[in-house]
Amino acid sequence: MKAICKGKAVVRTVKKQKKNTFGFLWLFVTLPLSGLLILAARKWPGFAQWYAVTVYPVLAQAVNRVTGLAPFSVMEVVCTSLLIVVPVLVVVRIIRLIKALRQKTSGPALRTLGAAALRWLAGASCLLSVFCLFAGINYYRDDFAAVSGLPVQKSTTAEVQALCEELAGAANTLAAAQLRDGEGVAILYRDYRTLAADMDAAYGAAAQRFPCLGGSYGRAKAMYGSGFMSRLELTGVFFPFTMESNVNVAAPQFYTPYTVAHELTHLRGFMREDEANYLGYYVCQCSEDTGIRYSGVMMALIHAGNALAKTDRQAYAALCQSYCEQLRADLEQNNRYWEQYEDTPLAEAAERNNNAYLKANGQQDGTASYGRMVDLLLAQRRADGSLGLEE
Repeated sequence: MKAICKGKAVVRTVKKQKKNTFGFLWLFVTLPLSGLLILAARKWPGFAQWYAVTVYPVLAQAVNRVTGLAPFSVMEVVCTSLLIVVPVLVVVRIIRLIKALRQKTSGPALRTLGAAALRWLAGASCLLSVFCLFAGINYYRDDFAAVSGLPVQKSTTAEVQALCEELAGAANTLAAAQLRDGEGVAILYRDYRTLAADMDAAYGAAAQRFPCLGGSYGRAKAMYGSGFMSRLELTGVFFPFTMESNVNVAAPQFYTPYTVAHELTHLRGFMREDEANYLGYYVCQCSEDTGIRYSGVMMALIHAGNALAKTDRQAYAALCQSYCEQLRADLEQNNRYWEQYEDTPLAEAAERNNNAYLKANGQQDGTASYGRMVDLLLAQRRADGSLGLEE
């Protein structure tokens, strides 16, 4: 009997050694791989662009097709599970270490803890590699302005003002065309599934001018935890590990169509926020639905108006005076909604993390890069003579 017990102990020891060896190998393979991929994207011109238009679409569409089979956000399930499982595992490890120290068996306990830490590091390294393949490299692809025929150049205040006036005119017309609730707030859509289907058609139309927006991708998913997203002051999120675009459907409705378009742009490999903002707007304008177009114009107007306010407060005040009553009602409802979440510790922490994330991936402006979509709007206006908005 003793010999059998020793045999089992030896087998368990060998298995643990194999697991530790596998952890070392996985760590020393995936970590350098991540570094090399990002180094190549940063230092070798053309590599990131080649990857973005050849390898990435195959990976993205394959993973998205699998996760798209689920009618819910796989990201939400994964993140919720981790919030529960990870703290439990940490507590269990701590309890085991404390028991081992009390029993004066700290040597084996520390070795076990070290092996567990190694496995956690190997797992984190693996996730980093997946992030590089599914998102990180795309941050260094060629600027959309350079490959789209919309060269960006310095703009005058007069150009920004003219842009704002065109957007405001279209927003006034579209605002008047929307159904409204008892408080006078626009109802842009009745059913999210219908909105998602309409966005498919809009992407198909947008791909006629910008083929990079084409491809077989699934729809953005409405999040069950949309209320929590509002507390983080987030309207949507692209999760590269499951290749899903997720949308906060608790936010004011004029955000939602634009947010869907924005997050689906990330799914197509455009990770920079300024580019995703512009492309989200452009996709909305390719829709036949007035609610979707209104959403895109509203967000473009907000960004352009903020740019005008920085250079000419008087012109911005005059612009606001031109807003129709319906447009004002939607903006006021939007302000009321987000005021309840402003300056909360959770929202401020989310802002800091988002800012750090963007800077870590080459967007030195951080969240300020959200406003640079105005350059692309002006570039389109110069190229086409106008934004081609229906008033």
